[in-house]
Amino acid sequence: GLWAVINTAGVCYKGRLEQQDSCQWDAMLKVNVVGTLRTARAFLALLRNKQGRLINIGTGSEAEGVAGLVAYSAARQAVAGAAAALRLELGPLGVRVITLDTDIPASERLFLRPRLPPSEKGCTDRYLKCSVQAVSGHSLSVVEEALLSPTPKPAYSLAPPGGLSNYVSAITERFVSGQCKKKCQDGVP
Repeated sequence: GLWAVINTAGVCYKGRLEQQDSCQWDAMLKVNVVGTLRTARAFLALLRNKQGRLINIGTGSEAEGVAGLVAYSAARQAVAGAAAALRLELGPLGVRVITLDTDIPASERLFLRPRLPPSEKGCTDRYLKCSVQAVSGHSLSVVEEALLSPTPKPAYSLAPPGGLSNYVSAITERFVSGQCKKKCQDGVP
């Protein structure tokens, strides 16, 4: 069996709706949405065997669309909807379905292969010194939590924390979890 499958398949064609060809919409829906369903079906038996996790790149239900990415935004919302339905269908089988919410269009670069600038190509020493980061440390820690948490959340945000609201949320979450741990240590349910 498999412990986890991270479905990163996805395409994004940028452009205003009236300037896009409908074949681009079809491609985004086919790869992003149908690809998500095919991935789930292909690995279901292996995930069920280990009571593993199916992790999809999608978006939170509260996410807003982006001008110039109408069809892509629709496909991401469809992936989130499919993940919610899969969560209900596969949960009783022991398979956890998790959505990783990325910034639009940061999901495009989430698992990109690092590239050197053209001026650095062909220079072995410079290549060895070059440190290219395609995925932030924050994103990696979020993916790690989604993979390893005994009780994973249905969705995680890969967006870097920032702003006062995220700071307040982080402090509140830390305080509440600290109080729960203290009560458990003191034997209070």
